[in-house]
Amino acid sequence: MPTAEVPTMDGFEWSPPAPYVPMGPGEDGWYVRDAVCEMFRWKSFSPEWCRFIEWPQGRDTSRLAEHLGLTMFESPQNWNDLIARTAHPGIAFFDFPVQRKSHAIYVYSVEALIRHWPTAGGPPATASEDWLFWYGWPLHREHLERGPVLGAVLLDERQPPDDDDL
Repeated sequence: MPTAEVPTMDGFEWSPPAPYVPMGPGEDGWYVRDAVCEMFRWKSFSPEWCRFIEWPQGRDTSRLAEHLGLTMFESPQNWNDLIARTAHPGIAFFDFPVQRKSHAIYVYSVEALIRHWPTAGGPPATASEDWLFWYGWPLHREHLERGPVLGAVLLDERQPPDDDDL
């Protein structure tokens, strides 16, 4: 992505954060920062990286998407629209209803994400249904054990997918 098109965090105001309580060892509340910075290739300790807060409130997600010029697709409401526009990288937000928490993770290909999570609000695909990187990609076992549901995807339609990783 050309530098002139990369958005910044300048001017974005976070809502006051809630206290963060980890769900497991080694877990932290920086998942939104990590996912956004990976998408825009903002380095650790860069000015953009430093503008994030730990454990941001869910209500900030749509405001952050708008500020950064990302398109937000909520599942299941916008599922069909998302499926029609998967040729981009994005940030997948997974909800854990029992724990009343969520997790965000950068995905270099929303097309691959949809192949692994083929139905709105449904479970991950199994190997018998399609070729998969691993069951539940991009999540790992510690997340899958908590019953995740794909809640939203933020797309950066300015960026093409990273074909090197497909």
